[in-house]
Amino acid sequence: MRIKSQNEPLVSVLVPSYNHEKYIIECISSILKQNYCNYELLIRDDASSDETPSLLKHFLSTYENIKSIRIIVEYGKENIGVISSLNYLIKRSSGEIIILCGSDDVFLPGRINRAVEMYNQYPNYGLVAMNGKVIDENGELKRDSFYTNKSKNNLFFFKDLTYKQIIEIGLGGFGMSFKKDLLKVINYQLPDSLLFEDGYLSFLAAIQNGIILEYNPFILYRRTTNSLSGYDLQLNSVKTVEKEIKFCKFFLSSEEAKLQFYLENKIQTKNRGKALHLLMQRIICLQIKIAFTENKPILQLWIKLLWHLIFVPKTKGSIKILLFSLNNSWLTELMVLDYRRRAKIFE
Repeated sequence: MRIKSQNEPLVSVLVPSYNHEKYIIECISSILKQNYCNYELLIRDDASSDETPSLLKHFLSTYENIKSIRIIVEYGKENIGVISSLNYLIKRSSGEIIILCGSDDVFLPGRINRAVEMYNQYPNYGLVAMNGKVIDENGELKRDSFYTNKSKNNLFFFKDLTYKQIIEIGLGGFGMSFKKDLLKVINYQLPDSLLFEDGYLSFLAAIQNGIILEYNPFILYRRTTNSLSGYDLQLNSVKTVEKEIKFCKFFLSSEEAKLQFYLENKIQTKNRGKALHLLMQRIICLQIKIAFTENKPILQLWIKLLWHLIFVPKTKGSIKILLFSLNNSWLTELMVLDYRRRAKIFE
């Protein structure tokens, strides 16, 4: 049995689960097999309608050496969504470091150790993102690496970023770990309005402490045809448009939460005014894309854009961004028209 050293802080591994009966045991087993002694495992099942809860109960009741690890499991009676599930787990966690794990993903050996090594070696950074191998719903390898390696030593550091980089950065939640203190500025709870955590956590770390990306893969990241990340262009056009709308709404929730953070917190960053302006542009343009695809009125959105063009202080760069956003909105309309045209061909 390994003895805990002083350089092994308590790690909380959080697993929000929902309808992953095919994968939940492989996921939890990979976590319990990690060669790191000072961690706890917190799971919340979000009222799954399949056999996930019963499989999980049986597995945990029979797993050997389970008593050496603090495990908290909540079997939710109502579906509250991934963000509320994460907030519940964060509130119950005791670790200095938090590691996220999807209930259909798999930890490779050394995943926890490597994260802790990074925080010990670079204590001023607040978030460490790990690379992963991409697998499909059957466990078949699709890509050796989710990220393209841009560093000779397999590490990339995001530090002292521009206001535009801070807003636009977004790393995969499947490989995220972060110091719990990263959430202190938001009272240790993610905004309820979020639909996913990836972009917002990346933003929080970029604006405060910085981010490290480890290019060596330590996770098997599963992309299924039922998930948003498994975006499948072979679907018929109607379903593809539905996924486009869902994707835009995910990003809209993240951009709105970033804007709210800027407005409510006094963290000083370079070009704060430009950052707010850019966020507003991105929000309006996402709203336009959603309105186009849902055939909703867009007059008020164009008025908002016109207001920004006339009254908001501008630079040459901000005008270019605005024109690019407008162009993207028109391209979205053309894209939707093309989807509908092809949908008629398929019918």
